[in-house]
Amino acid sequence: MSGKTEPFHGRPGEAESRELDSRLQKIASQLPGVVYQYKLRPDGTSCLPYASERIRDVYGLTPDDVREDATPILSLIHPDDLPAVAASVQASAEKLEPWEIEFRVRLESGEKWLYGNAIPEREPDGCTLWHGFITDITRRKESERQKAQLEEQLRLSQKVESIGRLAGGVAHDFNNLLTSVMGFVELAMSSIARPSPEAEYLDGALESVRRGAALTQHLLAFARRRIVQPEVISLNRVLQGLVPMIRRLVGENVDLALQLAPELGLMKVDVGSIEQVIMNLVLNARDAISPRTGKITLETSNAHLDAEYCRTRAETLPGDYVTFGVSDTGVGMASQIQSRVFEPFFTTKPVGEGTGLGLSICDGIVKQAGGIISVYSEPGQGSTFRVYLPRVVAKEESPRAPSRPLVPARGTETLLIVEDEELILRVAKNVLSGLGYRVLTALDGPRALEMLEQTQEPLHLLITDVVMPRMAGPELARRVAVLRPGVRVLFSSGYTENTIVDHGVLQKGIDFLQKPYSPATLGVRVREVLDKV
Repeated sequence: MSGKTEPFHGRPGEAESRELDSRLQKIASQLPGVVYQYKLRPDGTSCLPYASERIRDVYGLTPDDVREDATPILSLIHPDDLPAVAASVQASAEKLEPWEIEFRVRLESGEKWLYGNAIPEREPDGCTLWHGFITDITRRKESERQKAQLEEQLRLSQKVESIGRLAGGVAHDFNNLLTSVMGFVELAMSSIARPSPEAEYLDGALESVRRGAALTQHLLAFARRRIVQPEVISLNRVLQGLVPMIRRLVGENVDLALQLAPELGLMKVDVGSIEQVIMNLVLNARDAISPRTGKITLETSNAHLDAEYCRTRAETLPGDYVTFGVSDTGVGMASQIQSRVFEPFFTTKPVGEGTGLGLSICDGIVKQAGGIISVYSEPGQGSTFRVYLPRVVAKEESPRAPSRPLVPARGTETLLIVEDEELILRVAKNVLSGLGYRVLTALDGPRALEMLEQTQEPLHLLITDVVMPRMAGPELARRVAVLRPGVRVLFSSGYTENTIVDHGVLQKGIDFLQKPYSPATLGVRVREVLDKV
């Protein structure tokens, strides 16, 4: 090394400049976005003196398209985002502060999200020149949207779960109350001559109790704590059976159309629950049509939900589904209303015309059956609610026989009733004693076991509440079976517990009596369990 200092020859020559420009272009081409210079002239016009070749990938333009005039690239900015972009550029130019913003562009290939940042400088001629970088962040924004959507679904799910726990607990206590009221009213009615004012008063009281019982079933359905008995059925058959009732419900001014898939798959659901969903959705569609002239369409089809579809939808698994949709030509809904329609107690109806529970009950029933419900709507264009229920490969079960009037049969067997609600215990004892049975009673499990241990009297049937202090019904049943082998058990509850059900579905081989029940129902159910082969 000679230690000589090379002479300085001034600015690089043309060849060196081209070589430097080529190297910079190669470097810029390896970056994931557009390297650019943006010039804003004092007269308000603008251009991009330099843009890397990646502008083709991001904007679908060439560097030459914007070198003298930036209009082609500015015209692609989403109209909703243009004011914010213009304001941020103006602020950066005035204060010579770094520019940074996220915005959307509309291209022939679709909408994109872009992120731009740049450093400004003032040139001698009064122009402002930014040196910066723009990158495509569409995937990140979509991931953020999906994450936000899932977080919102989780938040709503937790909210509904909390309300559901409260509703389930209220329904449990209310069912116990209604059971005793219904029992005492019917016992009183059986001892009064008809017709009489007293009988009329009691009929009114009994009707109120029945309405209260229906309300508790709605609460349990909303809370997904309703005990169901699924069966394999055809959705087409269910809809066809409901058509006469639906036609009366919607009125003569509403056109009802059915579009039923001929090769529709089967599903395993509780028929009464699905009928409730259909009727709720039809009522919702009818109320959306104003002034009661329009069209409601009921349709069924088979569908397959893939992993990509399910990835952004909580509680949804890929697979084959049976679907039914309820569409109307009503007023439609804005997006902010659609996002809340399944929330409990949310309603757009005037005070006194809606509880806000109808659609949340539908959502609870469908989710308990392993399905999902969705809505699509636009203001003035009507709405479509679509339900997806898992498709099963099985043989359709025979329709259940229509219910007959309950006429309890008499008996002489010995029964043990264990119930922590003393009023229910009194009603049940009076009813069953009146039918000829020998009835033993206990307010909890330990006292029931103590009673059995002190006598060798045979026991034919144990009737026990599921949820009790000191000892739950299933544990009591296991211990009674040791003391009295072969004893039959009838569980009763106003609430679903995992000790006898799986996600609200009654376990096979369990005999169950749902509260609130009438004296006649109790008598009939006891005889059925005793007579089982």
